[in-house]
Amino acid sequence: MSSRSTIRDRYSFANLDEVLPLPDLIAIQRESFDWFLEQGLADTFRDISPIKDFTETLQLELEFDPNDEDLRPTPKFTVEECKERDMTYSAPIFVRATFVNNNTGEIKEQTVFMGDFPKMTEKGTFVINGTERVVVSQLVRSPGVIFQPGERFRLRNLAKHQLVTGTIHPYRGEWIEFDVEHKPGKDVTAGTRVARKRRLGIFVLLRALGYDEENAPGFIDAFVRHFDFLEGQWEKERDTATTQDEALVEIYKRARPGEPPSVESAKAYFRNAFFEPRRYDLSRVGRYKLDRKLGHELDKIAELFPMVEL
Repeated sequence: MSSRSTIRDRYSFANLDEVLPLPDLIAIQRESFDWFLEQGLADTFRDISPIKDFTETLQLELEFDPNDEDLRPTPKFTVEECKERDMTYSAPIFVRATFVNNNTGEIKEQTVFMGDFPKMTEKGTFVINGTERVVVSQLVRSPGVIFQPGERFRLRNLAKHQLVTGTIHPYRGEWIEFDVEHKPGKDVTAGTRVARKRRLGIFVLLRALGYDEENAPGFIDAFVRHFDFLEGQWEKERDTATTQDEALVEIYKRARPGEPPSVESAKAYFRNAFFEPRRYDLSRVGRYKLDRKLGHELDKIAELFPMVEL
């Protein structure tokens, strides 16, 4: 059987010489895949580890070390052999599993086979069942914060203020939408939507985060003095969900309308939704973009409200 040609010679019939050499156009794909093997896989197993049972008595830890020769994916066959045998160019991947019994202190370690992992060729392709295929890159929404300017309005003979809506897009977790709106004949209001549910006043969210009179006395008053166009909204919402527990229950009612609300369930929902890294993660890219857009504003807020922990 004749071997198939994998490299083609390129000829140019142009009258003009090339000004710049042709760059390696598939280097990005190869570098991205190499990063995934060297760091991405280890980060993925680190995110899901440890796996615990309901009582947290037993736990399973999974560790992948790309520098460990016993765990590193190494193909059994070459690319040409996979093409000739109608096989997938892949490599077995192993992880080090540690089983821990927290009651007895028993620890067991074992190397576990997780499956065959497809490998990328030097040309940036994959060989699936003997056929060489190309995986097309897909554009996805980058995590971070996105602002959308709205109409402008005049308030109390001051300079025009810009109405704005925005959304915090995490890498993993529920979206947080916020807006400042002005309906004809009504006060200017600032609100937020958690998981695309019903709109919630901004002061309820601040109290749910712990900025009530008990935990942060004087914070909301200073907040309203600085953002004076929210005084009308504050007068109406002053007596709504005055404590952190009441604010958490108010958010829980909107997020879980069919379930009976309680303080414990509301706390568990809020904590798991936004303060549990496995369920809510802005990622390094998201934090970078958030700091790039709001870095100076966050410094300004820290000066105005020193009790805010950013």
